[in-house]
Amino acid sequence: MSAFTAAMDLLDSRTVTTNGDACLKKTSSSLLDLFFKLVRGLDAEELASLFSAAVTEATRPEAKADLIVLAFQTRATRGHGKGEKDLAYHLLKLCAKEFGEEPVAAVLGLLPLYGYWKDLVHLLASDDWPRALADKIEELLCEQLLADEAELAAATAEKRTPSLSLVAKYAPREGMKFDKGPLRLAKRLAQRLFGSANPAASARKYRKLCSSLNSQLCTTEVLMAAGRWEEIRFARVASLCLQRHRKAFLNEALKGVLTPAQDGTGNRHPDDPARVAARLHLREAIVSKKGVQGKALMPHEIVQHCMGGEGRSLSTLEADLMNAQWASLRAGTLEAMRKAA
Repeated sequence: MSAFTAAMDLLDSRTVTTNGDACLKKTSSSLLDLFFKLVRGLDAEELASLFSAAVTEATRPEAKADLIVLAFQTRATRGHGKGEKDLAYHLLKLCAKEFGEEPVAAVLGLLPLYGYWKDLVHLLASDDWPRALADKIEELLCEQLLADEAELAAATAEKRTPSLSLVAKYAPREGMKFDKGPLRLAKRLAQRLFGSANPAASARKYRKLCSSLNSQLCTTEVLMAAGRWEEIRFARVASLCLQRHRKAFLNEALKGVLTPAQDGTGNRHPDDPARVAARLHLREAIVSKKGVQGKALMPHEIVQHCMGGEGRSLSTLEADLMNAQWASLRAGTLEAMRKAA
């Protein structure tokens, strides 16, 4: 091979990054190529192609297991992974198709630890999710609901605080998104838990179960819907929930500028004691030692609100909230780096 041909082949193997820096188009490992490409916006066809190449190279059981691990790392939040839901779901489906349903079923119960319980609900609602794995998810959801019910009963009898999962928070509700059309997930879970002989009674028991658990969890969305804003414990509000509903928690109108006279009450519902109290409690949480949650956010989810046109409309307290969540995110990242070192 001539030096010219070798040079041209080398040139063809290179590309440039977004910043214009030279880089190779691919590495010597298909698994590593897949890892680097697993970012938001990757289309299903390219994902399948990259996965197929990685499977071809995975000749040992350990290498095949790495592909399943990669699906969980792709989903992992709180500084442990990429926090990508859709890509992780697609990877799990590809793993089930390639390696069979049994190995995926064996690890499905770990998914809420890396993401949240709603991941299982999303997969259950997928059109192309295998029936056997759907049954496994229903089993996992029902088992945890019953375990939480038993824990709540035991804690009540022993007069202690129960240790509950968040499965009740994300369990499908009657008439809501995951219970419409052909899905009927709430109905399916209710009948799996309490039998199908009397559907109405099963549905009623399912509602009571979810309600009792959510009441003990002090689920933020439940308190919001009930107008019990003053009862929200902001140190326990999930990062993304706090980010999405910050204006409501701060009792600030979506548009307009807060005047100095409105700083104490907010300008959204200034005459509602519950909303004013929520604003005060959030202010207290921001300056407290415990602070507010922000570890599960991605940097851009905070930065995008502080730049451009929207950034100019931030109130003082909203800016303080952004800083507090950024501090939480930074602390979480440093903690993860120390553990990994």
